[in-house]
Amino acid sequence: MKMFHFPCLAAGICLCFLSSGCGKQNIPESKTALTEQAGYVSASDVSSALNEEPVSDSPGEAGFDDSVNVDSGECQSAEEPSYSAESADQTTGILGIDLSDPLGLQGEVYNVYCSDDSFEKLMIRYYPGYEEGEAENVAPQAAVQIHTGAVGDTAVRWTIVQSNLNEYQNLLDDALLNSETRESDARVDLFIADTSILSKYIDEAAGVTLTAAEIGLPDAEDTDTQYAFTCELADDVNGEQRAFTWQVPCGAFVYRRSFAETVFGTSEPEEIAKLISDSERMEEAAEKLYASGILMFSDTSELFYPMLSRIGGWVTEDGRINVDAQTMNWVETTKHFVDCGYIDGTEPYSAEWMLGLSDQGHVFRYFLTSEEVCRYAEGSDWSVCAAPRSYINGGSWICAAKDSDNKNLTKDLISFFVLNLDNAEEMTRESGELSNHREAMSVISGDASYGNSVFGGENDISIWSASAENMNCEGTTSYDAVLSEIFKESYLPYFNGEITEEEALISFYREALERYPDLLDG
Repeated sequence: MKMFHFPCLAAGICLCFLSSGCGKQNIPESKTALTEQAGYVSASDVSSALNEEPVSDSPGEAGFDDSVNVDSGECQSAEEPSYSAESADQTTGILGIDLSDPLGLQGEVYNVYCSDDSFEKLMIRYYPGYEEGEAENVAPQAAVQIHTGAVGDTAVRWTIVQSNLNEYQNLLDDALLNSETRESDARVDLFIADTSILSKYIDEAAGVTLTAAEIGLPDAEDTDTQYAFTCELADDVNGEQRAFTWQVPCGAFVYRRSFAETVFGTSEPEEIAKLISDSERMEEAAEKLYASGILMFSDTSELFYPMLSRIGGWVTEDGRINVDAQTMNWVETTKHFVDCGYIDGTEPYSAEWMLGLSDQGHVFRYFLTSEEVCRYAEGSDWSVCAAPRSYINGGSWICAAKDSDNKNLTKDLISFFVLNLDNAEEMTRESGELSNHREAMSVISGDASYGNSVFGGENDISIWSASAENMNCEGTTSYDAVLSEIFKESYLPYFNGEITEEEALISFYREALERYPDLLDG
């Protein structure tokens, strides 16, 4: 059979797919499909509960163009402030800004929109002077929650939409586009965007986010603070950074040391990396594992992100969907591995999938991000090495809303969670997750006393950091995340023997063109 190869990582070429959250992409569905779901809460129901004007229930109707290409520019990073949590005044930010003065540049209410509570938890855990308030459900089935808090005399109001990504966008879009009709203390100040929808909000033409300079964060030529690809993804067409992330959701090859020792006679990361350097060697390893009653893969989608060699995006400059030869090589290889019995066939993030990561698991390896390792992996029998290609899966971004009257607090939050070395180092040491501060991660990588208990005390940070350094998102488009997920879902029945390969491809184009009618098929 025809197998695909992975160019040498030393060349610095790598893969970038835009995925949402920490799990699989929530593909925006049609209005009809959404209303048929059990427990569906429409955007108009949400708005009514919030005593606001109704929001459109259909994706894209709020007025954004969600099919704008991302154009990479120069990374705009900020000068790193110096901060010590122990010495911080509770009403003074890390830049020395008085956050308690409602008569200055600060509004009395700081409004934050999120699709989950992860950033709120960061505020509660780390941000000095933040006081957690009450939480209330304002819609059936708690699809939307309002949480409260305070920083000094500034009240913080969280609007958290937990139903699905489409509902979150509808509510957020309405709030942003109708900002001028709202009282100043009802306007969005800060919102969190998943990587999959980021380009929609940083588009200069949309006019809903502030640049780093407009927030008050100085431009800089060097990219020493943030990983370069996180700036590339957050830059508008003019190279102005419009979003910041504290996360670095780069993946790596996570495997069981005991299985490696039994089957291959070694568990050293450098040696295991050689076994997965191309598909021929990976198949040889899978055969040996299978003979010992061990499965190489958990699910068919795991091969997709780290192994599919797409340097460009899913859409060409003339607006055509691009299903290239390498994409079809992934289909052929995956089908072959399924037929050979090397893949467990579980649903990602299901109970069966997570069982494989437990002490009772019989799967050799997973492609995971550092956040996924911390969330799902059990025991201490794991090790980690570089994936065949660098890739990302997930990620959340801090965006400053254009009409905010709380720019000082936004500036302080970005400086605290993204640009400060000490804080990034503390968060990584405590959570085990890679933070978006290159120098802080270098400090931890060189610390012989640091170790991750999941990896038996190994210092894994250098692996994740190297993956981040090798990321190159040039050529990606705002279509990529959704089209990637549609493609994978279209071919799952083919891998299971339920439809033909031709039927799978037809299904992909049909779904893709329904989602993006402005595109042309290949």
